[in-house]
This record gives sequence, C-alpha cells and structure tokens, in this order.
Amino acid sequence: MYRSSADTRVPKGAPESPPHSRGPEAAAGPAPRPDFRRLEMDRPAQLALPKLNQRRDISSWLARWFPKAPAKPVVALKTPIKVELVAGKTYRWCVCGRSKKQPFCDGSHFFQRTGLSPLKFKAQETRMVVLCTCKATQKPPFCDGTHKSERVQKAEVGSPL
Repeated sequence: MYRSSADTRVPKGAPESPPHSRGPEAAAGPAPRPDFRRLEMDRPAQLALPKLNQRRDISSWLARWFPKAPAKPVVALKTPIKVELVAGKTYRWCVCGRSKKQPFCDGSHFFQRTGLSPLKFKAQETRMVVLCTCKATQKPPFCDGTHKSERVQKAEVGSPL
C-alpha cells in the first residue's frame, strides 16, 4: 500500500517541504562541539591537572636495555683473522668483541646489553683481508697492527681495553 501525496496531512500554516527534508534544524547544521581545551578554570585547578607531553624520566627497564653510555669493547683475540670477502656481499663486523663467530657479529651485543652495534660494510671486490679481533684498530674492520702493542698484549682475552 502506497500513500499518495493527498494522504499526508500537513498542519495549517506550516510551509510545504519536500518529503526528504529533515526539518528546520537540518538547515542550521550540527551543533558546535564544546572546546574542552579552553575550559574556564582558576589557576590552582589548572596546576593540579596532569601535564601532557612532558618529558618523563627513563624507566628502569628501559635504562637496562638501552644504557646511557655504551660498554667498552672487549678483546676477542690477540691476533687478527684472515677472511675471504665476496664482492657485493654485506658483512657485519663485531664491534663489542663478545661474538662467538669472530670477527663477525652473532647478536651477542644485544643479549648482553652492551649498547654497541655491529659495523656493516659491503665488500667492493672478492679478496682476502685481515680483520681485527682485538677491537683496538684505528681502521675498523681491518687490522692495522694495533694488536702488537703492549697495551693489547697485556690485556686478557675477554676483558675491555
């Protein structure tokens, strides 16, 4: 059963509008939302509110995982290791000295929370190179002969320089 336009009753004096209109409140638009950031408060009440976006102290667990000062690398070996590098391959040289796969990184720095990260480098050509394991080189990851110094020779394997 469909109603015809004659069946709809409009009160006397009301303006005629199409059946799809929502009424006079639709023409005005939605009601404005209150701005909660501009609440009228007295000064002591504003000071009592927690401050958003303020810097907080680092929690204890975060400080354990990310120490402020990185640990010193330890002497892995007192002699360098000769390795063949393949051209185009990316290598991760162990900086901390705690890796069991010297001279390359095995992720020990993460589990022992050293704050050090491996040195990534890409081999330019395939060749034999000598990589440092005493971690005292001035040209990482390559050995520069620093392992022959008295300071490195006196240090124990596994101890920091």
